[in-house]
Amino acid sequence: MLNSGVRIDPVTGRPLEQVTAERDYTNEKQQEAMLKEQADWFEVTKTEAGAKILELVNGKLTKRIDALIKDDPEAAAYVMILQEMGVKEGLARAASKQIFERYVKKE
Repeated sequence: MLNSGVRIDPVTGRPLEQVTAERDYTNEKQQEAMLKEQADWFEVTKTEAGAKILELVNGKLTKRIDALIKDDPEAAAYVMILQEMGVKEGLARAASKQIFERYVKKE
């Protein structure tokens, strides 16, 4: 029988069930740590200083997106198409706002 016995992880040589359980445990612990860190930062963003930091980062993100669009021929072509269609300004700002709001939950 070809399928009898314990399934083995080809990378580690250990039982696949054990490797999978360890990987799941590690992923769960990493996710818990990330959620705790996000919760800690959530409190910071509610302060006046935190709001200023978020505003500063958003401004820098907008400038970076502008630079990336200018350096990327494909993105520049999309911008030109949108401008020809009548969308004049705010492309980077709209993109950075969307990215910013996706990661910073506002209430």
